[in-house]
Amino acid sequence: MSLCINHEIAELYSFDIFDTLVTRRVATPRGIFAIMQNFLITNTNISDFIKNNFYRIRMESEHLARKNSAYFNHGLEINFDSIYNLIKHNYNLADDEINFLKNLEISTEINNIVPISCNIELLKKLLSENKRVILISDMYYSSEILRKILCNIDRIFADIKIYVSSEYGLSKGDSELYKKIKEEENIEYKDWMHYGDNIKADIKNAKKLGIKTFYYPQKQQMPYEKALLCNNFDNVYYQAIIGSAKLARLTNRNENEKYNFGASYAAPILYNYIEYCLNQSLYRGFKTLYFIARDGCILKLIADEIITRKHLNLKTKYIYGSRLAWRILTEENFEDLINITLNEFKNQLSVNLLAYRLGIDSKEFGELIGLSNLTRILDNNDQNLIVEKIKSSEAIKKRIIEVNKPKKEILLDYFRQEIDFSEKNIVFIDSNGTGRTQDVITPILNEISDCKVWGFYFTNPLMKQNEKSIKLCYGIIKPYYYSLELLCRAKEGQTIGYKKEGNSIFPVLEEEISDSLIKWGIDLYYDGVLAYVKNIIDFEIINKMQINNLDLYCKYYDYLVCNLDKKTAKILGDIPYSLVGEEKIKISSSRVSPVRLILMYINGQHLRNYTTFPFIALARSSCLTQFIYKFIEKHPNFKKFIFNFVFDQYKKCAYLEIFGLRISFSHYLRNQKNNEPRGSK
Repeated sequence: MSLCINHEIAELYSFDIFDTLVTRRVATPRGIFAIMQNFLITNTNISDFIKNNFYRIRMESEHLARKNSAYFNHGLEINFDSIYNLIKHNYNLADDEINFLKNLEISTEINNIVPISCNIELLKKLLSENKRVILISDMYYSSEILRKILCNIDRIFADIKIYVSSEYGLSKGDSELYKKIKEEENIEYKDWMHYGDNIKADIKNAKKLGIKTFYYPQKQQMPYEKALLCNNFDNVYYQAIIGSAKLARLTNRNENEKYNFGASYAAPILYNYIEYCLNQSLYRGFKTLYFIARDGCILKLIADEIITRKHLNLKTKYIYGSRLAWRILTEENFEDLINITLNEFKNQLSVNLLAYRLGIDSKEFGELIGLSNLTRILDNNDQNLIVEKIKSSEAIKKRIIEVNKPKKEILLDYFRQEIDFSEKNIVFIDSNGTGRTQDVITPILNEISDCKVWGFYFTNPLMKQNEKSIKLCYGIIKPYYYSLELLCRAKEGQTIGYKKEGNSIFPVLEEEISDSLIKWGIDLYYDGVLAYVKNIIDFEIINKMQINNLDLYCKYYDYLVCNLDKKTAKILGDIPYSLVGEEKIKISSSRVSPVRLILMYINGQHLRNYTTFPFIALARSSCLTQFIYKFIEKHPNFKKFIFNFVFDQYKKCAYLEIFGLRISFSHYLRNQKNNEPRGSK
């Protein structure tokens, strides 16, 4: 929401200051005390008790000053000196120590104040039209301190009258400050327009007096931000993260939810990962980082912003690749790749899909293995028979390797074209992965030049290392670790191979999914991510501290899987996504009705058989669906009851009708026999 509107006609215009004209870089106003505490710990010789407890001391001293005022001084508004006098008295500090702390607070405020530009522009417009403009603040700072803070933002504030509660002993909170201003400004309430962010003090109390108002709401914290900050208000790192996301949302005038999600949830996680990759690369002496399509698209944009703003001696390059394009079967890797393919796509495998992953025409492959139904999902017995036939038949093996040979040759040409082999460390950056693809391309790259291949992964469930193929893992393995791929979507399709045009090699991409992702809001999502990146880089104290806290990743990821709110679940669930390629692109996870959930259990299935992201499906579903799911999961014997009930009905008839739907018992029993959870990437 913006104040950039045509203002109402009035004789006097007043603006609240904090969170209307300016805001702080930190998540909460008390985040200033967290920054001060960090500074005291790292840069001063003040007593250990004070510097290790300053956040709490400063906060409680303000609280005590208000209590004292309420009891001894008729509730008159407190001031800056009264707070620090309590600190001096209670902790036996000298005058020079108190003056140092007071000056430190003011300088910390100045260094962490940012303008709310559209509202300041409105103020300037009013002044240019010779309108009467004043500022009003319920604040313990004096008008002199407030002016000093504001003039650091813009000299326009040098001569504007400031009414501050600490100087008048009155506040907006009980409307008494408005009454005093009316008297001093000689203005009627009906001729007065006030802008502010506090719904009670700035809006309701002013309206009761007849003052016209405009409400500029504060940027509310996201649910996962509240969870992160809970019991961690003195954590300067968390204050900076949430503050930077808040500032990014502040520039989102249309309140687009995809922009806000990118700035607030995705960006802190992805930024920390890329910062880790860059720091490790500098430490290890790497020169060029290759970001693999498609997950590498947003990761490279983040890296480029950091490298440019921090002047790092690193280069980046975007390289087109995928499991499909790089896992090329050769004589050396044939058996391993067959096993890997079967394992990764076990519960989605058809002849069509297996042939696609092995790089051979599906009709020809079906004829080689003796199966004519190319689309049927293969059960365990079918898969075992196919593997045995492939491995025992030299003719089949030879044919598969033969059709893959030209693909390997053009891949070699692509690598020669794109990669600088004068650097003996070839470094790839991806989001998630097992490292298997890296192991496949390492010998291919070494055919061109002797090199070590390094791979950065956000989190990796295998981490199998060898001398030439080295994997570096940032995160901690979490359930549904592959969910991070939802945060790294790109508009281009999957790389399925390469083609030669003239003397150059170009990637061949699946049909682009840009329309569906544009419709979802991918461009605004990217804008939100990059807005956060710029804000966190500008946060001077964080860059000096060089913190990278894995606890952020753990807390945000636990929120995703265990405590996801419905609004965030809808954003994630609507992301266009397909587990295998993009030929059947759909949303990542839709809602589940109570009826469908019950039918899943009747058919011996689990929610993970329905969706790759069951926690998203559940979070965006109704309360009844969530209740049924939790009840059945908590009472496993209830599943047996369902099974016995259905089996009893089977003796009576071939079908059971539930909620108007007919369930085939032969289908049910077949699912019971073959029921296995869906495999993950």
